[in-house]
Amino acid sequence: MKILVLGDSTTFGAELSDLPTTRFGPYGNDYVEVDQDRKFSPPSSLAWPAVLGNKLDCKINNQSIVGGSNDRIFRLAIEQTLQECWDLVICAWTSVDRFDLTDGTRDLAISAKSNWGAEWVKQFVTTHWNQNRADINFITKLLALQGFFAQHTQPYLFVKSLEIILCKQAVELEKHLDRTFCVDWSNDFYKWTQLDPKGPDGHTLEQGHMRIADIMYQHITNKSLIRRVV
Repeated sequence: MKILVLGDSTTFGAELSDLPTTRFGPYGNDYVEVDQDRKFSPPSSLAWPAVLGNKLDCKINNQSIVGGSNDRIFRLAIEQTLQECWDLVICAWTSVDRFDLTDGTRDLAISAKSNWGAEWVKQFVTTHWNQNRADINFITKLLALQGFFAQHTQPYLFVKSLEIILCKQAVELEKHLDRTFCVDWSNDFYKWTQLDPKGPDGHTLEQGHMRIADIMYQHITNKSLIRRVV
């Protein structure tokens, strides 16, 4: 049994104890050692996807990165579903101000608030960024992805990594979303773990990840349409 998980820093496991203590760079999972050698880290083995995999006794492919965007999640969900068969695809949606960019070799973790020094990004945001359009595009992609998954009979779950506040037009569009496989859609990981310890950058730590995994596990095992996963 195989589960594909797509998300951002929380789903990657940022600030968990088995990851490098240095900050990750513009690729979302890269870090520079003292000798200036750039290395790349896999997601944390203590993050909720790995904990969930242990609880379900199945293989987890966590393709999340720090700063991962919703556009990246949308793209990979389609690409990976067409390339491989999954018992379940979990999309942990994040902030709408992030971009799906590449330098030609790796995905970049850049947002409208990015501090990576990409001057053209700052210029683009100043000149062309529109929050309402970004909100509407986000919900449009969710609706399109649900249709794609239905067409390919691909079991899936949608969940929010953090609070996503939408404009009025996007809220109206969101009413068309099929919430059958949306986990506690009015809440998010940060609300689930608000009483659990956080790292210096605000990411939930091991206790919170165990809580997220427990909630996801209960939802998966209670949904008859994807009961074949367990």
